[in-house]
Amino acid sequence: MTMEKYKNLQEEMKMLSAKYDQLKTELCDLRTLNSNAEIDDIKEVI
Repeated sequence: MTMEKYKNLQEEMKMLSAKYDQLKTELCDLRTLNSNAEIDDIKEVI
């Protein structure tokens, strides 16, 4: 039973790691969009 729990935890860690990587990518994309929007706002003011 212990080995099965260990394998399940390993699998869960892999899934969480993949989800973490996905969220990091999404955050980076959102920051890029935000930066671009701020640049566009500045251009409109000028």
